[in-house]
Amino acid sequence: GPVWVEVSNICEVVRDAALVRLEPLSTEQGLLYAPNVFHPEGNEALNQLFRVFFPSGATVVRFKLEVYDRWGNLVFLTEDFSNGWNGYMQGKLMDPAVFVWHVDAAIDFCGRMLEIDKYGDITIVR
Repeated sequence: GPVWVEVSNICEVVRDAALVRLEPLSTEQGLLYAPNVFHPEGNEALNQLFRVFFPSGATVVRFKLEVYDRWGNLVFLTEDFSNGWNGYMQGKLMDPAVFVWHVDAAIDFCGRMLEIDKYGDITIVR
């Protein structure tokens, strides 16, 4: 909508107006962060799980994270955004490799409901 700013000093007053339009947010604007490497048996606790992160202030309304191996087998699935993948499948730690992840989510951010459908890859290292 329309906005204006007014600046004054002892000699004069200057006022200017502008029209501001709220553009839709996209997932490319930092609404989802996913690391691309993790170390399941490493010493750093923060890097032992693969999980995705949303910006501070976002409320997750719906969430689904899937992780697949290079043959398309589902190795991990969660609908709880606070859960992460520990690099195991059926009780066995996966060998170092690249895996594909998919997130389907809806978040309430800045008063707007936003749909997120994003893919990426994650590498297990040792």
